[in-house]
Amino acid sequence: MPINIPNLLTLLRIFLIPAIIILHAQGFIKSSFVILCLGLLTDFFDGHLARKLNQETHFGAIFDPIADKFVALGFYGYIFAYDLAPWWLLAIILVRNFSQLMCIPILVWWLKKSFKVKPTMFAKWVTAISDIFIFVPLYFSNYLPTIEILLVVLAIAEFYIFITYVPRLYQIATDKHDTFT
Repeated sequence: MPINIPNLLTLLRIFLIPAIIILHAQGFIKSSFVILCLGLLTDFFDGHLARKLNQETHFGAIFDPIADKFVALGFYGYIFAYDLAPWWLLAIILVRNFSQLMCIPILVWWLKKSFKVKPTMFAKWVTAISDIFIFVPLYFSNYLPTIEILLVVLAIAEFYIFITYVPRLYQIATDKHDTFT
């Protein structure tokens, strides 16, 4: 791993996941809230600083989405375990993120494929909205029923990302493309 500030921020995001979950589970709600905010902000700052400091690396381009998957799997897994949100939303988010996370070692280590990760603006927005929704079941237990509409929109967007990345995975595996978008 190239040691630079953006990659350290991405690594920090991963290491904060268990701390935040443990704090929340132990009832330290305010502390877990503040640390979760800081952890999720690293997702913005790692890419921003990589570009600004001219520290973009191939490793960082792959490592950042891996960290995003760990965030989704960690927090939505926790939310699922405690039945804090609708199961159908959690299932879509967990399946999408787990399958995308697993495709990286399959492509890199098993198939020895090189690829670039260039997320679309749509995928970035869906990830941001998904990250923001983590706060709702964890910190606002009496959220409004109107949020259910937003949950359906989030589920549809997550499902769309899932079904559109599968063909790209196939294209990369068969040497017909070299970019995940």
